[in-house]
Amino acid sequence: MWFPLSLKSKAIQLYHIFHPDTVPKRGWQSARTRWPYIILLLFIQISLIISIIVLVVLSKNSNGFTKLGSLGFLENPLIDGILWQALPPLIFTIYKTMWEGIIEDFLDRQPYVELRKAGGGPPSKTIMLDYRGYNRFSRPVVAYRNSHFVLAACMVSTLLATFVLVPFSGYLMDDRLLLEDTWLNATLLTDFNFTGIASLPDLRPAMDTAFAALVLNGSWPTWSDGRHAFQAFELLRKVQSSNVTAPVTAYYSQIDCRVLGQDDYQVTYRDKSVEVSADDRNCKTATTLLKSEDATADFIQTWSEQDCAENKTRLSLISGRHVGLQNNSTSDLIFISCIPTYLKVQGHLSMAYGIQSTPLTIGFQPVGSSIHRSLFNGANRNTYESALQSIVGYDAFSQVDGSDFGLYIYRIAQSMGSAYDAETLLNATTLLFNSVFATTASTNFMDRSGDSSVVMAIRKLESMRLVVIYWNCYLEIAIVALMAICTGFLLFRSHQKSILFEEPKGLLSYAGILDRSGINIIVRKVQDEKLIPNYDGRLIHHVELALQGTYWYRVGNKPVTSGIRGYQEGREVTSV
Repeated sequence: MWFPLSLKSKAIQLYHIFHPDTVPKRGWQSARTRWPYIILLLFIQISLIISIIVLVVLSKNSNGFTKLGSLGFLENPLIDGILWQALPPLIFTIYKTMWEGIIEDFLDRQPYVELRKAGGGPPSKTIMLDYRGYNRFSRPVVAYRNSHFVLAACMVSTLLATFVLVPFSGYLMDDRLLLEDTWLNATLLTDFNFTGIASLPDLRPAMDTAFAALVLNGSWPTWSDGRHAFQAFELLRKVQSSNVTAPVTAYYSQIDCRVLGQDDYQVTYRDKSVEVSADDRNCKTATTLLKSEDATADFIQTWSEQDCAENKTRLSLISGRHVGLQNNSTSDLIFISCIPTYLKVQGHLSMAYGIQSTPLTIGFQPVGSSIHRSLFNGANRNTYESALQSIVGYDAFSQVDGSDFGLYIYRIAQSMGSAYDAETLLNATTLLFNSVFATTASTNFMDRSGDSSVVMAIRKLESMRLVVIYWNCYLEIAIVALMAICTGFLLFRSHQKSILFEEPKGLLSYAGILDRSGINIIVRKVQDEKLIPNYDGRLIHHVELALQGTYWYRVGNKPVTSGIRGYQEGREVTSV
């Protein structure tokens, strides 16, 4: 039975309330629009998200989630390439195919759902709606205009899956050369020997080594980095080329220097000398500068003061030109006074094994909570500092007068920029003093320990590991999460009713849907040239404008006909 109903009235709602037996069942649905299939898709999406998150966590916590070639009998570059490069795009391609199939079925079903709704819908949402007729980029716009917001979001997700999710899944992982940690036992071989300072050997080799390393890019002694002298350790088993880090004690010096201005020191001029004295931080320091007949030469003089307050010493330096001294002028003098201290600290020493015949120092990191303790004072310290000043050589080509310690400072300052700049000289003094002590301590003050202690060392071995590309993983997770949200809405839409009694298959099914409907009446009249003269076969072109403002709805429950009718302003549409 056909009822011409107006969309603007409540007749349709009232009709179904009082005649519930005329409402057909939910209608035919493809397997891909039913709730079991959609729940399966949602489970796959959640599994993909969890899998990527697990890979990210493992990669962050384990410095890469696996090692290349770690598959035992499957160890092969081809297998690695298939598993880590080809498999992710394959998985996401299968997933995208499944997703697209579901969305296509929902798009095909949507016109029949609209025809089942109370009041129906305009032609653009019912009898003239075919999302397959639009390209993939315009489909979301059409769905949005038709208020099919869930389908619009699903189609946007399909575009993201096609152009981002699948292509970028090939770059979820990358191989990188990383350091892998393993624990080893190591024995500490040496300790700092305080008594060795009393019988101190010549410091010239240590000073030459330090100067060569600082200026000529030479090598430091094995258990020194030029700043510290380290306890030597020995591994209890041989290792291949790798880096090993062990807890050791480091010994070093530091020196607090300041440049004294002309107001900070006093000068007394003699016939053949100039006396310079100063009071630097509660310590009196003085020296005598001899006037030279060679007015073109420079001089640099260093000395050490032993009797200072608080049981400290002073290392002092004066440099200038003899021409100034001859003229009783001190305007070009540079006076530097320093307080040296000697300390030890606990830390972690990293050494490279297997690269050379002896291990190579890589770096030292003090333990954050360790205390820098004083190493030695008194006679031992005074002996060392006096020996440092006593090294005097002869260089016939040198234009500078001074001890070897002062001359090395002068040359280092020259290599740093200028030997006539106070700050440069101060930095050169600090650098050389600390380097000479580190070199001397590592070669002369470290004796073999009588009670060797065993410590736990960390071996860092280079290995090729797979790490995830974090930004790409987050992008993939975001897209799959968006698709999972859309799937949740599709689960609710799967319960929508449609006018279909069976799966549409070819022209026969569509003929059954359109039989005895208002659409057939209009088409017949148009093609019989009763409504449109000179009809050229373009049906939609001729009727699209005339059908604006109409609404289409299915009435009845007989399986032999769909009962599709159009209504406009309370009357049935049978012509255009």
